[in-house]
Amino acid sequence: MMQTALPINGTDAVNILTTVSDAVMVTDADGIILYANPAAHSLLDREDLLGKNAGLPVMATRKPIDVHLVRRSGLGWAQLRALPIQWAGQTASVLTLTDITELKTVQQQISESEAILWVILDNLPFLVWMKDTAGRYVHANKQWLHSAGQRDIESVMGKTDADFWPDSLAKHYRAIDNDVLQTRRQIKLLEQALHNGRETWVETTKLPVIDNDGQLLGVIGFAHDITAERTAEEQLKLAASIFEYSGEGMIVTDTQNKMIAVNPAFTKLTGYSAAEVIGENPRILGSGIHHESFYQDMWDALQKMGFWSGEITDKKKNGDFHVKKMCINVIPDSEGKPYRYVGLFSDITDAKNNEATIWHQANYDILTELPNRRLFQDRLDQEIKKAKRSEALIAVLFIDLDNFKEVNDTLGHHAGDALLVEASKRIKSCVSPAETVSRFGGDEFLVILACKPDSSSHIESVAQKILATLQEPIAVNDELFFISGSMGITLYPHDAGTSEELIKNADQALYVAKSTGRNRASYFTNTMQEQAQAKLKLTTDLRTALKEKQFRVFYQPIVDLLTGKIGKAEALVRWFHPTRGMVSPADFIPLAEETGLIIELGDWIFKEAANFTKYISQKTQQTFQISINKSPFQFHEKLRGEDWIAYLSEIGLHRNQIVVEITEGLLLNSDPSVTKRLLEYRDAGIEVAIDDFGTGYSSLAYLNKFDIDYLKIDQSFTKNIRPGTSELAISEAIIVMAHKLGLRVIAEGVETEAQRDLLIAAGCDFAQGYLYSKPLPSEAFEKLFTDITQ
Repeated sequence: MMQTALPINGTDAVNILTTVSDAVMVTDADGIILYANPAAHSLLDREDLLGKNAGLPVMATRKPIDVHLVRRSGLGWAQLRALPIQWAGQTASVLTLTDITELKTVQQQISESEAILWVILDNLPFLVWMKDTAGRYVHANKQWLHSAGQRDIESVMGKTDADFWPDSLAKHYRAIDNDVLQTRRQIKLLEQALHNGRETWVETTKLPVIDNDGQLLGVIGFAHDITAERTAEEQLKLAASIFEYSGEGMIVTDTQNKMIAVNPAFTKLTGYSAAEVIGENPRILGSGIHHESFYQDMWDALQKMGFWSGEITDKKKNGDFHVKKMCINVIPDSEGKPYRYVGLFSDITDAKNNEATIWHQANYDILTELPNRRLFQDRLDQEIKKAKRSEALIAVLFIDLDNFKEVNDTLGHHAGDALLVEASKRIKSCVSPAETVSRFGGDEFLVILACKPDSSSHIESVAQKILATLQEPIAVNDELFFISGSMGITLYPHDAGTSEELIKNADQALYVAKSTGRNRASYFTNTMQEQAQAKLKLTTDLRTALKEKQFRVFYQPIVDLLTGKIGKAEALVRWFHPTRGMVSPADFIPLAEETGLIIELGDWIFKEAANFTKYISQKTQQTFQISINKSPFQFHEKLRGEDWIAYLSEIGLHRNQIVVEITEGLLLNSDPSVTKRLLEYRDAGIEVAIDDFGTGYSSLAYLNKFDIDYLKIDQSFTKNIRPGTSELAISEAIIVMAHKLGLRVIAEGVETEAQRDLLIAAGCDFAQGYLYSKPLPSEAFEKLFTDITQ
């Protein structure tokens, strides 16, 4: 029975409210229910509503609001509308409640489903977004928000692409969206994009969103970063291209070591086609030269380290061997176990051959094909190491060919080379194949002999065989030549413990052998070491002497035998050492030549003598000529020092006042620089004398070619000159020959009047020796010359 607290006017109105399906209540200003229709009782699940507070907003609302209902039957939802009215003379409100519980339940379910959907979309590894037909964003997942630099969906909702992307890109996206909306078809794109500063590949799919009624709601998009997949795909393509087009051979084998793939380069390098080797073991390529342990080491490395690299010699299909530089890698499966083996190789046969050629050229003498200095020292070092373990005896033989220079200078380098080749063969024939013969340089050879401590006789036997075979005549260009060899021998461990010391000792012993007659062998002794050290000290002192001006030039008169007057002199250098005293030229001149100091020393002597000659000539007003010795070393173009001709012009001395004394051997020198210099002297007016004539090998043709002015008879003839002696006969022959050629003759070493008289009788032109004067310092010579000329 409906309750009524106030009289109701209008039966029709009440009847209408009674039949309305929506709940209708009338409340006063305080919310107290004045009236409730049956639907209100049903909705609120209560019979006692009148006089109760509705617990609902009673103020008038323009728009309906959703309110939460608490009922005995459970919670519910209603849509509330409130209208102000006058009820029984007072202000009241009519509340209309429409039950929307079912609608709310459905909405809640939809909302929950949508939330679940976006949770799922948020956790997808790609970008998802939705826009309405106007291009406004409706939703987007976290990945899209991150890519657009947005924190939450609220900052995106209702905005367009123009709010997030550059204008050109926004227009591009809108054009694609319109295409999707117009065609109602999905579109798939592959695009490059800049993401976090790096270029990426993105695969984008856009689909139209259509409801059940066929209405377009918008566009949904999915974008997936496929950079990794794209890179992997490119790498696969690249790997396939490399495999196909690489110049290096490739082999792929399975875990049973059966070949499952080879590339075209493999076929090119081995001659085998893929069809011929697929399914075969790589050992079909083997050359057979590697021991089984070689392959075992290879497999050990593959198992322990996962790779092997090295050089391997295999055989081509045609049977040719070839050397390969190879690298094998293990390809594991997902569990880390071997799945495939990939071998990569290149043919280095030519490189190895070139390497061998280069090594041979670096370690062997080109002319004789003997080990050179470098390889010799390496082998000697190895022999010393072995000798330390076995207590063996080692001998080093240092051999120098006697008179080789004369043959080389006379007949030229081609003949000299042929002689060296023959000599090397002869030396090698005297030793066993296990022993080393080396060309050390020039005409020097070194031999290593290794034997037991009690077999020293073997050393002596080999040494004598070598000396004997070198004495045999050697045919070169249909001519026979006779040379010999000098030899220095040193022993390990008696004389030295290192290869350097042994070579040095053998060289010192060789020096003794050559200086004591040649064609002999000399064993190293401690005395030689002392002499070598003394020689080294003297060399050091020689360098100091040049700097400290310890040298002086002495002058020995040359007398005209016809008049008895002095018109010439020979300039002779003397070394006054502060502690040694006067050092003999025989001791320091060879050292100066060996060290190259002869250039500086010779130029200094020349200048001193030239200036002294000018001084004496001006003082005495007499024509005076000076003879200056010039070493063969001073004629070498590479060692050329002062320009003597230019210096004479500089000081104003007549060039014919200088005589250059040279040895006979220099005339035989085929070096063009020697010929050039001698002809320059002749053309300039400088005279030339042959010193120590008769002690060497001379040619009359050379005397005439170079326009020689003087021959000096060596003092070895003069000192023994007596009536009836061969020395007198030789001297007379030299004088006659010289005069026939227009040369003048100077006799050296004249010490007695008897010698002088015999020379005068023979027609000799000039004499020099202690009979007239010993070499004098410049002051003493000046006095002697001045006294004679006044």
